[in-house]
Amino acid sequence: MKRGVNTLLFTYIFAALVLGFILFFGIRAIVDTVSFAKTVDVASFEKRLSHEVGDIYSYAPGSATKVSLAFPATALCVVTSGKTSYEQVNEYYAVVGSSRNVFYVTENDDPPEPFFVEKLVALHGNQCVVSQQGKATFVLKNEGDHVVFSLP
Repeated sequence: MKRGVNTLLFTYIFAALVLGFILFFGIRAIVDTVSFAKTVDVASFEKRLSHEVGDIYSYAPGSATKVSLAFPATALCVVTSGKTSYEQVNEYYAVVGSSRNVFYVTENDDPPEPFFVEKLVALHGNQCVVSQQGKATFVLKNEGDHVVFSLP
């Protein structure tokens, strides 16, 4: 009888350990997948924005288009000079200066890295657009030697 109890106890302990490992590694895999999906969204947005700016730049000066892109953050700011209403962006801009001109604003303190889009400038030095239903909507206008980012 004593031997049967030890075997049963060992079985329960082993099952608890296996269940613990499954939960730990399963949750970790889900978190890693969500994080990777966010990284893909950011890269996709950067590529599409650069493509849209390149397209409008190839049109005749004075051409403009309203653009709506899926966006992975709370707000998008294009800064070429001055300060915005978002402290996150102002801090980043103070560090990186004009080497970056597109900034993300997130609700947490870990926004994606800002990036640079060639020939893109902001109307009045800086413009921020708030994401609505996961999309950022803005206007791009060809001014001849650059493309201006403005609110719709």
